[in-house]
Amino acid sequence: YWILALGFLTLVGSIIFTWRHPKFAVYRDKFLCRLPVIGKAYRYMATSGFFLLCGNMLRHGVPLLDTLQLCARASMSPTLRSVLEETERDVLVGRNLSHTLAKSQFLPPGAASMITMAEKSGNLDRVMITTGEYFEKEGVQSLQQALKLLEPILIVFMGGLVALVI
Repeated sequence: YWILALGFLTLVGSIIFTWRHPKFAVYRDKFLCRLPVIGKAYRYMATSGFFLLCGNMLRHGVPLLDTLQLCARASMSPTLRSVLEETERDVLVGRNLSHTLAKSQFLPPGAASMITMAEKSGNLDRVMITTGEYFEKEGVQSLQQALKLLEPILIVFMGGLVALVI
């Protein structure tokens, strides 16, 4: 029993270590983005966090380059972090914020066009906050949909376990 307990603790510890490791985070991020329902929710929630943080920082007078650097550091997604780092490099060269964001496959559809219109109108902070709130609602709805799909699967699984025990 001691060997089984030690083996189980080693397995759990290695899973936790691997899940948090930066090199594995890229693969974890790609895997989460490819999942049918959860991937959409994951992208929406990561994007909403970026937009809300960026919009609030811009509203309070933080320069755009500093905002992009801080948002990249605060991002939970390595893919979004690399997009923001590339965006920062493009802004340093003189391109618009939406230029790199439009090329990104990570951002939900319509996000880059909203940023383009906000840059043209001069209301970048307000539009980013509004867009972030919208994507947050969409992400929550996607998670609720995933939980609704998960419930019947769990019922069938539990029924299978009961049948196995009987």
